[in-house]
Amino acid sequence: SDGSELTVQAYCVPAWLAGASHVYYENNCLWLDGLACYAPQAFDTLDGLEDSRRQQVYDGLDQFLGLCGYDALVFREADVGDMDGSELLCFCRKDGVYHIIVICFVRGQPAVVSTIDLNNTGVYLTQQEGKTWLLTYNQRMTTFGNVHRTEYTYEVKRFGTDYWSYNHDFAWVSYSNESQDATKVAEFFDKLNVFLLKIIVLYDPYQLAGSQWMPQEQANWGTVPQQQTPQQDESVLGFVRINDPGSWLNLRQGPGTNYAQVLIDPADPTSFVRQAQGAPVSVLQTIQTNDPVNPVWVKVRITYADREFIGYSSKNYIYIPSEE
Repeated sequence: SDGSELTVQAYCVPAWLAGASHVYYENNCLWLDGLACYAPQAFDTLDGLEDSRRQQVYDGLDQFLGLCGYDALVFREADVGDMDGSELLCFCRKDGVYHIIVICFVRGQPAVVSTIDLNNTGVYLTQQEGKTWLLTYNQRMTTFGNVHRTEYTYEVKRFGTDYWSYNHDFAWVSYSNESQDATKVAEFFDKLNVFLLKIIVLYDPYQLAGSQWMPQEQANWGTVPQQQTPQQDESVLGFVRINDPGSWLNLRQGPGTNYAQVLIDPADPTSFVRQAQGAPVSVLQTIQTNDPVNPVWVKVRITYADREFIGYSSKNYIYIPSEE
């Protein structure tokens, strides 16, 4: 026939949305079929919708996700894409695992552009270059014999008009208890902290700022049942501050240099819990001592994927932004 034709492929992906059709054109997700009954009027963003219409969309998504086995805990709107208006971040839980589903709207239909598994991954909003970006952060420790390796990764991204994500920044660094020079690790944290100083917590298993879950007052809708609310405490975000970026800060088992150093493996006297310049820590408590050289100490927590260490450091070596 005359002119051009349009080829469209429909897939049932991802698996958790069984029975719903994702419509793709040139490998780009255009919309998700199956929710038209909840969004009968075409719109490309929730911005400007009346509260009743917005609630209708939320209720529809909540019901649909429930059919897929998800508990929709919180919805939050944030402009994390180059499409018009804000996207919808849906905080869900399934089988004890938390997820963030990023949804945009095309002609009234929700399009799932990303699903982030929150297993040991912190997710935050950060402001850079006048835009809002998603920051994902992971820190973990693995042990092979007497070698204890620590890895850190972060990614800062948004979603383009083609619904694919693109990076503003990405970095990874690794070191072991046998590493001597901390310079590369300090360089990693120097880059990361530019973003951490401007974050809104969405999900933070490391409790860097005292909360694992987005504060309820920041959500647009929804409640987190009490039994599902991750633990929160009164900790604040701090950063290791030492003069030499090539050296390490060793934590003590108590507030003073007379206490032994914190160990990864109590059976290995050289497996120190060491932190590089700029490493983020959770500050739990400030303690006054009789030490004439270092009178003020802080109790800090460092959390990895499946391990947690509590230690003490002179406050001279911990920078706390909230005290400025």
